[in-house]
Amino acid sequence: MFNLIPSNWTVVIREVGDTHFIDEMLKGPLRVFRHEHRVAAGEGGTLYTDRVTYAAIGGALTEGLLVNACMRRIFAARHRNMLRLLG
Repeated sequence: MFNLIPSNWTVVIREVGDTHFIDEMLKGPLRVFRHEHRVAAGEGGTLYTDRVTYAAIGGALTEGLLVNACMRRIFAARHRNMLRLLG
């Protein structure tokens, strides 16, 4: 998982609105993965907010040992890329 165990993700967009969309994993390395993306006008620019809900196969132990740190790295890299691309 996350470069340790190869995996393919299948996601579906469950909801789309004027200021948000929500995708959910149908198949992948986790038991549950839901990602809500929101945009809003912010002071001096656009505020982009991610809300992620996930549950690991193997439960809290797997989450604590592996998944939580991987999620932090994934979203830190995403944040850096968004700043670089959208500055």
